[in-house]
Amino acid sequence: MKKFTVLLVTAAVVVLLLGALAPQFAQTASQDPSRPTQERESAAFGLVRAINTAEVGERSTYGSYAPWETLLVHESEYMNEWQKMIGVQLGAEPEVLPGWRLRLNVRGDGQAYDLMLEDVANKQAPRAIYSNEIGVIWRAAPLQ
Repeated sequence: MKKFTVLLVTAAVVVLLLGALAPQFAQTASQDPSRPTQERESAAFGLVRAINTAEVGERSTYGSYAPWETLLVHESEYMNEWQKMIGVQLGAEPEVLPGWRLRLNVRGDGQAYDLMLEDVANKQAPRAIYSNEIGVIWRAAPLQ
């Protein structure tokens, strides 16, 4: 059973790392007016991927998921590398990325988390990015 758990955690880390590396191989988009919005959203999705990956490392090392402040300390090398790659400086909660508010809730026993990154800069078209310990990332928008 322990071998299965180690294999499962290793597979999850590999999948999340591949997702974090994907933007490096993306094609350069043509110049269009929506490009700044796309770049903001791309950075936000990248942050959610980075948090998911850091949480996997946190759980495999410490046995539980962690809140934002703890991730920044325990997974500082990974988070610093991500910041350099994307070219932004992460801040304290709630607005960890300029124009994006983070809500990272870790369950009391540390065995699950919910993560929502809300676009607070775009009042006309509100949206958010959501993920949890499963590692799937969803784009959310209000019902029309």
